[in-house]
Amino acid sequence: MSFYNVKNLVGLSGVVGLVMAGTILYRHRRIQKNITKGVPYQLAIKELDSHPNVCKLLGRPISLKQLDLSDKEVRIDHRSASLKVPFSGSKRSGVIHAVVKKREDDWEVLKLSIELETPMRE
Repeated sequence: MSFYNVKNLVGLSGVVGLVMAGTILYRHRRIQKNITKGVPYQLAIKELDSHPNVCKLLGRPISLKQLDLSDKEVRIDHRSASLKVPFSGSKRSGVIHAVVKKREDDWEVLKLSIELETPMRE
């Protein structure tokens, strides 16, 4: 009689699959959290927030969504960042595009643009 029967192997593969899926979700959330707490992301959002006319056009509150980490335009390293941050305001939604570079010891927003996806809501 074999120690490894089909029922045991199926059960073991199910447990291993659940552990792997949980680990992947955990790592994805940690990466998202690290990016959103990072200086380039915070600086880009602060720059957007400093323009009251843009905020008025989008409509408050502006809710930021998760970045698509598989998007090739989203790149972050220790000297520069290229971000695409999906957002939803009370009037419009779309994507914030930001290019942030490190100069000496400070970070600087080089480009900040907004791609609107929805027509104006009243």
